[in-house]
Amino acid sequence: MAGTDAKSLQEHYAPENACFGCGPANPDGLHIRSFVRGDEVVAEWKPEPRYEAFPGVLNGGIIGAGPGAALAIETGLLIDV
Repeated sequence: MAGTDAKSLQEHYAPENACFGCGPANPDGLHIRSFVRGDEVVAEWKPEPRYEAFPGVLNGGIIGAGPGAALAIETGLLIDV
């Protein structure tokens, strides 16, 4: 995916966003990052052990938060186009 130096859509368009899923300004959030790749938008995120319900299994709330947060910025981009 993108290198850590590349700016995500969230960092570019909403750097002060405190969304739990994708907000760059939320110190306790998931920090899901999205990037334009050709005609697609691709989100990347690596789960940390603190988000596990038990070893090796993500908490259901975290699983549910991910897609909504990742789609929020992309939806905004589509509306602006």
